[in-house]
Amino acid sequence: MEQVRKESILNHLKEGKVIRNSQHGFTKGKSCLTNPIAFYDEITGSVDEGKAVDVLFLDFSKAFDTVSHSVLASKLKKYGLDEWTVNETFAIDLIAEQPVNKVESRVISCDGGGGALGHPKVYINLDKDTKTGTCGYCGLQFKQKHHH
Repeated sequence: MEQVRKESILNHLKEGKVIRNSQHGFTKGKSCLTNPIAFYDEITGSVDEGKAVDVLFLDFSKAFDTVSHSVLASKLKKYGLDEWTVNETFAIDLIAEQPVNKVESRVISCDGGGGALGHPKVYINLDKDTKTGTCGYCGLQFKQKHHH
């Protein structure tokens, strides 16, 4: 279901020219690894042509965490995506459907399990007393199995 939703959104955004060809992350056939290669090719090409080149790097790694999801949803609706596609509680609903993951170790890793909740691998130290933890990226919950 989430794959159908993703493809529907991407097709709509590409057709409306909202996503440019320079977009690499979350784009079929491209990745966050192909972006630096394309960037390097463009910069070296400009330098080879004798053009002046300035580069400014900005770190927006935590920017999405601070974005108002209702504002983001309204902008997506403005681009013509329907209510079903722009479901503001989609990720929350997915997390709510997930059972608590029973784990052996107190230190575990989480990558969101791929799909709509996928994210970079993070390590989580479960609480010493409650033996529980929640991934700060995707909200998945973990509980250490009791050992007797």
